[in-house]
Amino acid sequence: MKFLFAIVLPFLYLSTCQHARKGLTKNFTQQEIDQIEYQFKDASVPPAYQRNFSWIVRKDSLWFTVDSYGMMLKDTFTRINKIKWSTCVDAFKACQIKMLPHSNKIKPCTGGSGIIISAKTKENRVFYGRYFLCEEISMTGDFSCFLASIKEGLSPSFYSLENP
Repeated sequence: MKFLFAIVLPFLYLSTCQHARKGLTKNFTQQEIDQIEYQFKDASVPPAYQRNFSWIVRKDSLWFTVDSYGMMLKDTFTRINKIKWSTCVDAFKACQIKMLPHSNKIKPCTGGSGIIISAKTKENRVFYGRYFLCEEISMTGDFSCFLASIKEGLSPSFYSLENP
């Protein structure tokens, strides 16, 4: 009996994990989501060249930050309307941003740039995906399309690094 339990337990655990992961892929509506975040994490390169970008979109506001090894290079904020918010939420479907059924762990390599996309309600994170070619791939989709949806309608000076 103990032998049977030892064999079945790992399958039950994996089944539970996959069920929890599937919860992140549910279709959600703009009424449920309170925040969307798009992050670009740059590789470990010299500080003069390293840049991490973060776009945080909420129902009424949008933040854009750029840092290099913790030094803030740009931190901007703007108010947005309901149409802009809907565009950002709808971009999940339009740009086919989805969780993969299984996260692909990749052997570490040099480089390490990647993208993290997440969406949250007041209570829970309903989406969290990583796309790092030297670490892990847990989502798929057209990430440039998704970022373009976030940038749509904003002045390029809002996210330009020329005048931080």
